Amino acid sequence: MSRSPKLSSSAARIPPGAFGELAKSIAERTDRGGDLIGLHIGDTHVASGIVDAGTLDPDSMRYGMISGMSPLKERVAERARRERAISYATAHRVHIGVGGTHSLFCAARATLDAGDEVIVLSPYWPLAPGVFASAGAIPVEVAATQALYEGGGADDLRERILRAVTEKTRGIYFISPNNPDGKVLSEEALRTIAEVAERRDLWIFADEVYADFTYTMKHTSMGALSGVEDRTILVYSFSKSHGIAGARVGYLIAPGEVLQQIDRISMHTVFNVPVVSQRIAIAAIDNEAAWVPLAKTTYASARDLTTRLLRKGGLSFFEPEGGTYHFIDFSNVLAGRPLRELLGRAAENGVLLTPGNAFGSYSNHARLCFTAVSEQKLEQGIDRLLAAVNSL
Repeated sequence: MSRSPKLSSSAARIPPGAFGELAKSIAERTDRGGDLIGLHIGDTHVASGIVDAGTLDPDSMRYGMISGMSPLKERVAERARRERAISYATAHRVHIGVGGTHSLFCAARATLDAGDEVIVLSPYWPLAPGVFASAGAIPVEVAATQALYEGGGADDLRERILRAVTEKTRGIYFISPNNPDGKVLSEEALRTIAEVAERRDLWIFADEVYADFTYTMKHTSMGALSGVEDRTILVYSFSKSHGIAGARVGYLIAPGEVLQQIDRISMHTVFNVPVVSQRIAIAAIDNEAAWVPLAKTTYASARDLTTRLLRKGGLSFFEPEGGTYHFIDFSNVLAGRPLRELLGRAAENGVLLTPGNAFGSYSNHARLCFTAVSEQKLEQGIDRLLAAVNSL
């Protein structure tokens, strides 16, 4: 029997999907004809409101510019100056990608070499380590946002980061508001990260895809700080800011020399983001005065409902300051049992959460998305989760 040639070692370092260990429970529920309330995927049930984005005319079927359509880049640059106070944001500093994931991948390939280390503040967006591993880099987890919730300050954050820095460190990645725990980094925390990056000559990968959705404090962009523009790569996603995840459009704001490299990488991966998708993104920005406030009000109500129901159920978590998730600590209810037992029972009851190990060293945690379904479905899903907890 013939054998395939050797597979890529870098691909083997990419973490598997977060839901593999629950596949059996999900399949059993589906086979019985039971419904599943998906609180595991970071999506929105708030319709975009876009009716006609001019996506079907002949020009939509042609190739587009590698870095993105000029009207879209101009709009996102103007929005960055207006909403995020990023004074240096211009269309020449913008690259349009196929979602935030592709955008971050292009940035990683443009700035990192094989064997470089990237500090990833945790709990982190689940795909971040894999994106850096795809570029040949080595993600290094540094626990951060849960400690900040517990009262840790900038000095503690600085020490945590510096303990992880080695001669191979080339960058720091964080997401604020955080996915999964909703922590919004203060200006002081951002300045701490910027100071370390300056001192050690590191890239800053600032994931700000949830910047439009904060509840207890205003979001501060890393790009609004002085002196960071030549080492900071800002990542955004229309999936989160405008509720059009299916269109797959994200973008970067980055130094010009980085964008030159990113254009080459984008050309050799997707060539250009589909023009149809970019036109949808333009329509989404033009419609944002109606959609963004509605989404934020809806999300805030869902966050409050989720907080109230989870507390009533006796579960432990930090109330999210922003984003679209609760990060629940099940340590007390598990009492030494594996999380998969609880999440398996939850799946059998018809509700899905994301296991905490997808976000770092959090084997007793799970993420719940409170924006993916209506409040009626959300309440029903939490009832199913609490029934699973009570069955342990």
